[in-house]
Formats: sequence, C-alpha cells, structure tokens
Amino acid sequence: MPRNEFDAKKRHHYVWASYLTRWGGGTRNVFYTTKTGKIAHDSVRGIVVEDFFYKITPLNHKQIEVIKGYSQLSPDHLQRHHVSYLNDFLKMQHDEAVYRKSGIRIQEVEQHLHALKCNLLENLHASHESKAGPVLAALADEQLDVLLDKAHMIEFMVFFGHQISRTKTFRDSVIQALPRRNAIGIDMVEAMAHAWWFLSYMFGMNIGYDLYVGRNYAKHALLINDTRVPFITSDQPVVNVHSCVSEVEFAAPE
Repeated sequence: MPRNEFDAKKRHHYVWASYLTRWGGGTRNVFYTTKTGKIAHDSVRGIVVEDFFYKITPLNHKQIEVIKGYSQLSPDHLQRHHVSYLNDFLKMQHDEAVYRKSGIRIQEVEQHLHALKCNLLENLHASHESKAGPVLAALADEQLDVLLDKAHMIEFMVFFGHQISRTKTFRDSVIQALPRRNAIGIDMVEAMAHAWWFLSYMFGMNIGYDLYVGRNYAKHALLINDTRVPFITSDQPVVNVHSCVSEVEFAAPE
C-alpha cells in the first residue's frame, strides 16, 4: 500500500514507467505513434496508461470457474499458486460483502476498500518491476552475465512474463480472438473480460515460469544496437522484433 493507506492509485501504467524513460531521455519527452499513425510526444505519465486499468472487480461463480478452468491446464504447483492468489482476493471480496450486508457505512472503510481495489494488483506489478530493476540496469550496460545468477534469472523471467500479459494490447487481442458463435461463447467472453485483471496476472505467472524452465534448451537472444539509428520499442516491449528479422536473413522493413 502507499504511505497513506487510503490513497488509491488511479493512473495505472501497463508498460513500466521507468522502462519508458529509457526511450525518451527523461520523463517529459517520449515520442510515440498515435492510433492514427501520427508521431506525437508526451510525458511518461501520459502514455500507455489507463485510469484504473488494474482495478479489482468482484468475481461471480461463473467468472471464478473460468479462472479455475484455465488454471487446471497448468502444472500442479502453478495451480496452487493461482488458487492462493485467488483466495486472497476472494477473501477481500467476502469481507466487503459482509460489510455491505451490515448496512453500516463508514467513510474510512469505504476509502480503504476503494484503495485496496485500486492498489493490490498494481502493487504486485510494481514489486516485480522493482526486483527486475537491477537486472535490466545491468543488461542495459551489456553486463549479460547477470543472467547467470539463478535468482536474477527468476526475477527477470517473472517480469518478462508479466510484461507480455499485462498490456492493453494483449488483453484486447485475446478478448477479440475468442469465439462468439453462440450464447455459451458469448458468456465465456464476458466472463473472461470481467475477470481479466486476474487472468492476465495468472497468464504472466505461467509465461514467466515456462521461460525460466526452458532457459537451457530454448533459443533466446538479446539485441544490442550498435548503429546510429535509435532502436524503437513497442507497448509490448519484450516482443519487439519486426517480422522481417529471422534466423536465415535480415531485411529492412518496407
């Protein structure tokens, strides 16, 4: 929680703000492409951000079953982690329901509940960012041996996995791709959209784990820009290679 436990975080970045500063030479001059393809610039606070993007919403029985259904596709130990995190959120939901049922309204309680909903998931992402910070700083200085340390590699892969799944682009792409052929499909889409705040965190956990356990046989590459042309990132910064780059040839994009 922030220093003031009633202080709700409103502006939620779905790409880490500290990451963005590396692409703008500071916090006030980050260039980006708009939805219409134009070039614009803004401060870090104004881009890849949405109010209450990670705000927790109540989960009904259907939405909980959808979460558990996806979780059951995971290894047992990951399922236990999923359930542990889910139960923490559901306990908070239960406690609020008991409070609401009492008919009593206390301003401090209302503020505290609002802050919890706004901050819990945002704080989880901030924790992963903080732990990955030293690794990213070392990689930026081309100290690649930082990844030989097991603890550093774990934190980096966890951050990596969540950075894939936490963005608005990932959310919208997944929801858009879901089939809506009948009432059951429509119900599933609605349940996933409502529970996305938890599903995205769960998916990030799985991706990070898979990347870590596969680190010794999968082929990973870190790109080092040794040209005078600045490297361009995206709102999906860990999936950042243009399709023209392959293992057999390299051609400039049209």
